[in-house]
Amino acid sequence: MALERLGATIEIEAGYVIARTKDGLKGGEISFPKVTVGGTHTALMAASLASGETVIENAAREPEVVDVADCLVKMGAKISGAGSSRIVVQGVSRLKRCAPFGAAGSHRTGTYAMAVAMTGGDVLLEGARPELLQSALDTLTQTGAEISVTNAGIRVARNGGGIRPVEVTNRAASGLPTACRRN
Repeated sequence: MALERLGATIEIEAGYVIARTKDGLKGGEISFPKVTVGGTHTALMAASLASGETVIENAAREPEVVDVADCLVKMGAKISGAGSSRIVVQGVSRLKRCAPFGAAGSHRTGTYAMAVAMTGGDVLLEGARPELLQSALDTLTQTGAEISVTNAGIRVARNGGGIRPVEVTNRAASGLPTACRRN
């Protein structure tokens, strides 16, 4: 949908999504019906090289979206509003190379942290950034897991006792790393 809003024609061929445009992508309005991290990533990348301005409404606000926007800006893109529900992108003619950077994804890190708590392990998640999943860490603490932040990362441990039940409600940009959200 995001690529179509920027002028691409979309077809499915042999199970692959093929996006084509005759004269390149053109800036436009993209309003997601549901918050989508992958959709927001796609829109950011495409809009960065589309001619003109693109406004992305109901954009995902997760740290991963901000990381993609920061990387694109480092490459020469003109993006404002990343981390909010409205992102504006001024297309540029080309992007330059840059060294990869960014945090370990909060989805993967959160999944590992929860797996450690469930299985009664004791693991240091090296390089993990607590500010990207503070809500999930707070929830794990409520279950009885021990969480400690060090210069090396986040240590998650649950040795001995069982897991205490907790009630969790999720919403977009809640801080809980999930692949599926119900708003």
